[in-house]
Amino acid sequence: MRVAIAKALCLAGVLNVAVACGTSSDGLNTITMPPATRSDDNSSSPKDSAQTLPSASADNSSGNNYFYSFARSKPDDSVGMQQFGSAQTSMVSDAIKKLSGLSFSSDVETSPLKVRVADVKAKLDDLRQKVRAQDTVVIYTHSHGLPLGLGLDWETRNKELVTYKWEEYAEAIVSLPAKNVIVFTMSCHSGYLTEALKKISNKWEGSRKNAGRSLIVLTAVSTEQLSKSTDQNLQSGIGNPFNYAVRTALAGAADGTVDGNKDGKTSFDELVKYVIKTAKEKSTDQYAEPQFAGEYVADGSLF
Repeated sequence: MRVAIAKALCLAGVLNVAVACGTSSDGLNTITMPPATRSDDNSSSPKDSAQTLPSASADNSSGNNYFYSFARSKPDDSVGMQQFGSAQTSMVSDAIKKLSGLSFSSDVETSPLKVRVADVKAKLDDLRQKVRAQDTVVIYTHSHGLPLGLGLDWETRNKELVTYKWEEYAEAIVSLPAKNVIVFTMSCHSGYLTEALKKISNKWEGSRKNAGRSLIVLTAVSTEQLSKSTDQNLQSGIGNPFNYAVRTALAGAADGTVDGNKDGKTSFDELVKYVIKTAKEKSTDQYAEPQFAGEYVADGSLF
């Protein structure tokens, strides 16, 4: 592998960094979280089960909306680390539920043993089979990441088998037939996902936008960076900077950030630019370099 094992496992040793890849550095046994990020579900909260209903969005008036999300910890992560990942994922899920005029069929999983490579592949395959041309799919993942892919099957203790390869994930994303596909990936090394998508741009670039479809994939960091949160991030209620950018964008903070026109809608352009700018600004010393891959119609908006 191109990086040391410690880095590949997203271990952070920078000052008193409390969270890396959405969970604490492996060297810490406890984590102190402000009330805004504290969770009582111990990473095993039940799935959301909202009914699938037609969207009320003008841009997606005849389609349905699907939200798939998971938090995945490692077996040796502390309870506090697991709680943090679950709490952060729940914040994004809550923001999705509150989108004005929209209803999502929501599938959120935070039980580690239900978030393995085979599970995620099955969920994405199910989405691919049931979504239609006018539907919208939003995906948020909160897990450890390695240069090879999303860290999921930690119980195998085999680096080759642990990951859902970035290239496979990219192919699965592109294969979703929905009108709008929006993916947020909070993991160390997640920039490899956008790189993988760019390598298969012949499968989506130009043709998707020309058909009135949008693909938006945003990652917390670049290929060799760790996604981390400091004690200051936690104490201020921000938590993970990328997570903060995503959930506040969904809450409407991105509206008007591009042209100053607050019209009650968040365009795709506002969403992308806000998440990239905010995730970087909220990271320690503006360390993070969030990445984007995809294309979207000029007047497109989800909410």
